[in-house]
Amino acid sequence: MRELDLSARQLTSLPVSLAEHVDLEVLRLDDNALSMVPAAIGRLSGLREVHLRRNLLPELPAAFWSLPNVETLSLGENPGLTIPDEIAKLSSLRRLYLHDNELSAVPDALGKLAGLEVLDLGHNRLSAVPAALGDLGRLQVVYLSDNRLTSLPASLQNLASLTYLGLTDNRFEALPDWLGRLRERGCIILS
Repeated sequence: MRELDLSARQLTSLPVSLAEHVDLEVLRLDDNALSMVPAAIGRLSGLREVHLRRNLLPELPAAFWSLPNVETLSLGENPGLTIPDEIAKLSSLRRLYLHDNELSAVPDALGKLAGLEVLDLGHNRLSAVPAALGDLGRLQVVYLSDNRLTSLPASLQNLASLTYLGLTDNRFEALPDWLGRLRERGCIILS
C-alpha cells in the first residue's frame, strides 16, 4: 500500500505537487495547521484512506468529494468544519470520523452512504441526527455521545447490523423503547 505520512509537521499548506503522487492509497495529514486542502487532491483517485484529524479545516474542496475509492475518512477535531451534501458521492466510504468538530448539523446525504460501517459523530453540538441514517444497512458502530440530542429517529431501529451505539452525555429525558429490541439483538448501547 502506497502511503504518505506528513502528520505532525506543523504544515499550514500543502503543495499542489501532492497531486503528482497518483499511486497514493493512504494520506496522513493529522496534527498540522492546515486551513485548506488544494483542489488538486481530486486527482488522487487511488486514495483509500484520508486522515486529516486535528487541523483547522473549515471545508474540503469540491474535487475531494468525487474521489471514487475512499474507504476511511478521518476529519475529527477540525472545529468549524462543514460537511456538504456532496459527501454522498463517496460511494466506497466504510468508516467516517467526524468527532469533535462543533457540528450543529449533518446532512441527510449521510443516509446515502450505503456501505458505511462506522460513523463517529461524537463530541459535537448535534441536537438531531438524520432519519436517513436508518437506511444504512451495513452500519455496525455509531458514536453519538457528548452531543445535545433529546431524541433519536425511530428509523435507527432498522439498523440490523448495529453492534454498538454510544449515546452518553446527551440531553435525553427518556430513551425510546425500541432501544431494548436493539439490545435483544446483541447491540451494546452506552447510554
